[in-house]
Amino acid sequence: MTEITFDLDKIRSDKILSGTLYWHKKSGTTVIGNCGDLVNIDLVEKLHSGGSVLSLESIADLDLINKHITNFEKLRESDDELSRHIIRKEVISDFSDIFINNVKSGSQIDWWQICFQTFYDLPEDLENKIAGNSLIIYKRAVAVSSLTVLMAFSLGYLNYSFLKDLYNSVFITDLELFEESNFAPHTFRQLEHGRVLSLDEGIGGSYVSKSSLIKANLKKVNVENEAIYSMIRYHHENLATGQGPFKIYESEVGDLPSLYTLVQKIYPYTEIKCEKDDARGVLMSFFKENKRYIKIKKIFEAEFKQAA
Repeated sequence: MTEITFDLDKIRSDKILSGTLYWHKKSGTTVIGNCGDLVNIDLVEKLHSGGSVLSLESIADLDLINKHITNFEKLRESDDELSRHIIRKEVISDFSDIFINNVKSGSQIDWWQICFQTFYDLPEDLENKIAGNSLIIYKRAVAVSSLTVLMAFSLGYLNYSFLKDLYNSVFITDLELFEESNFAPHTFRQLEHGRVLSLDEGIGGSYVSKSSLIKANLKKVNVENEAIYSMIRYHHENLATGQGPFKIYESEVGDLPSLYTLVQKIYPYTEIKCEKDDARGVLMSFFKENKRYIKIKKIFEAEFKQAA
């Protein structure tokens, strides 16, 4: 059930819109933000202070969001494996029933908000660089970071600090490409085309040369982890066919690169339109439609029967 409200403080603190944001004028209603967008807080504050009527038609499940933000807060404070596994069981029960088993209603924005409010910690200059270049890519980063962390958590990565590092590292993926003077979002689509079909050697070679900057960029979010570095470095690969900038296969890398390329496949470099219940069966459908990603699929089959 959608809820129509306007709470400036919550919109300011959330940063990511949980629904459609409307500006009600005498001449009609204008959409000034869509679900999952990074809110234009300067515009919202200006309109609000000027007496404009605004409303947010939220599709978020606040109970679910608050429940699992609390669970991840408990994970942050946990210092033993037993309590971490108990927390995992509670989070993954809802996650799997929505994304895999398709037996519960649920929207992606709920899980984006859970992860964003829990793990997001980008310096303002990096946030501005990504959002300033492409709000579409920023929104995609919200989606990809969230699902990557949730799937890693499902696979048994239970250390809060690692999950936070993972989230923020994924968020700044391809930052080195943003720093090119001739950067355009089309560059990402060319790399994605290479994963699906064939890669232009010039684009692939350019990415390989730029990948030397990945470790330096990870340090900008205080991450120095070889597993995460490897995951980021190989995320444009087609691990099933050995196509991509580095021409490597799934059997040559660990589970994190396999997981990450899978999530990249779920979210192409296009505008993501959030809708009510759009998370239902997302992973189950993906596993059924894609015969590749064998390593990750086998792990999920053992844990979640509906993934088979």
